[in-house]
Formats: sequence, structure tokens, C-alpha cells
Amino acid sequence: MKKFLLAIALIAFGTSVSFAQNAPSATTEKTAKTQKAKKKSTKTAKMTYECPMKCEAPTDHAGKCAKCGMDLVAVKPKK
Repeated sequence: MKKFLLAIALIAFGTSVSFAQNAPSATTEKTAKTQKAKKKSTKTAKMTYECPMKCEAPTDHAGKCAKCGMDLVAVKPKK
């Protein structure tokens, strides 16, 4: 009877250890969420537009420069 209970206890312990190793940890989930958020933020970064002559400050919409009338040029967002 003691051997039977010992065998069941060892099987239960081994099973719980194996499942614990396969379960994602909280830090793994947080890291995955952080990486997804970084990817989204780089994709959704707003494009800015500025005058090629640098007459005015950059804006968030395309159009013409108010001072010189040139078309505003798209500028890559800074990291």
C-alpha cells in the first residue's frame, strides 16, 4: 500500500512539474505584449510634413507652405 501511494505521489508531482514548465510565465506574456505595443507604435507613428526651404515648423498635414507657397514634403518620423 505504501508503494502504491508513493507511486501516485510521484506521478502527480511529475505531472505538475511538466505542466508548470510548459505554461507561459507572466514575464513572457508581458514581454510579448510590450513587443506588440512597440510594433504598433512604429506602424502608427504620424507622418509630418515640412517646407523644403524650412520656412515654417513641421505640420501634421500635407499642403503648401504659407510663406513661400512650395509643396510640403513628407518627413520620416524620428525614433
